[in-house]
Amino acid sequence: MMASGQKVYFDDPWGDNIQIPYLNGSPMKGKKANAYNPFRDDGSLQDILYKGHTGQKINKQMYRPEEIQQAKEWYEQAGMQTRMIMEKYANNPAVIKAQEEKIREITSVLEQLTKGY
Repeated sequence: MMASGQKVYFDDPWGDNIQIPYLNGSPMKGKKANAYNPFRDDGSLQDILYKGHTGQKINKQMYRPEEIQQAKEWYEQAGMQTRMIMEKYANNPAVIKAQEEKIREITSVLEQLTKGY
């Protein structure tokens, strides 16, 4: 239960049509964010992306190998795009900071998705 004055809103920080919850201006992470998961552990690529964007552990047993492979490819592509943005805007600290956060997510998710395969 949220205290009075706390406001949850949704935004798509990656521009990939995956809306994540924010609480008072900060993205929600972990179990708190999963309470707002519109995909409800449905085994879809979108569910994997939602979990990645909200810093959750990804249980590969919940997904078909095809979804795992799609997610790997999605994050590998996102990594390439992120590095290109970092090169293009190397002199813009705000852009670099945002892209570094994406790199952390990409690294974390790819590590989770490649373990055991």
